[in-house]
Amino acid sequence: MASKAPLKAALSAIGLFLLIGTIPAHGQGILVDPRPDVPIRGSYELRSIHVDGTIRKQVAELQISQVFHNPTNRTIEAELLFPLPEEGAVQDLVLMVNGKEMPGELMSADEARRVYEEIVRRKRDPALLEYAGRGLFKTSVFPIPAGETREVTMRYTQLCRREGNTVAFSYPLGSRQASGHAVEQLVMNLELRSEQPIKSVYSPTHNIAVHRDSEKKATVSLEQHDAGGGGAFRLFYDVNKDPVGTSVLSWRPDSSEDGYFLMLASPGFAPPDREPLAKTVVMVLDKSGSMSGKKIDQARQAARFV
Repeated sequence: MASKAPLKAALSAIGLFLLIGTIPAHGQGILVDPRPDVPIRGSYELRSIHVDGTIRKQVAELQISQVFHNPTNRTIEAELLFPLPEEGAVQDLVLMVNGKEMPGELMSADEARRVYEEIVRRKRDPALLEYAGRGLFKTSVFPIPAGETREVTMRYTQLCRREGNTVAFSYPLGSRQASGHAVEQLVMNLELRSEQPIKSVYSPTHNIAVHRDSEKKATVSLEQHDAGGGGAFRLFYDVNKDPVGTSVLSWRPDSSEDGYFLMLASPGFAPPDREPLAKTVVMVLDKSGSMSGKKIDQARQAARFV
């Protein structure tokens, strides 16, 4: 990545979003049994995570439902530890267990670290330390009898980051380390609403589907099975009244080496009843000797797709 002045200015403006691949995984709904002789790993299964939300301007209103299963022959005295998102302020937290509202406690990053370190000192899973370093929501203890499940629903409001015309949303997805199991089903549905036209919608971490309802409204959906987690779901979208919206996402893994950038350009939303403009498409394919084998096959497939 060249260090030209215009490019440096663009990278500086987007510097807030240099998060791709650089942040360790943070836990999603970690269950802990406060009894010292009960291990974490393998004591429960996270059957599903359903995330439903609306992002208006920079404010995300989210509802997360998680189904935990106790596969053991003993009752789990479960305590939920929920690491809070890093972007902005979180407010209006409500937690329900099987439809019953549960009391909880909000902790600062320093208090959260002490909680995790105490768990590790009791010879529980040291991998939990990867979740420390930010705010934490901690519930009171509730039982999960042997062989049964509990649905835990959390609602909260989150302020998203914005730099220029780009809004960034992230949601922490837990790794399988704490429970020892992958998430059987991950479903996410986000509705984007804006007072300005929505241009590019992009996730660097997951393969999302985007449905354009209008120029100021879009729906993002994701469904995965046996999701390994690890990291976070990240979403970027541009709002811009110009005919073509552009943005740059970048990442420099080492300040002494060149990095990478991704430029997104998106034209305005065209209503379904508008007649498409006529187009002339020219494709240029390299068919030199270095393109033999798999490379030329992929190029031909791409041309057929176009």
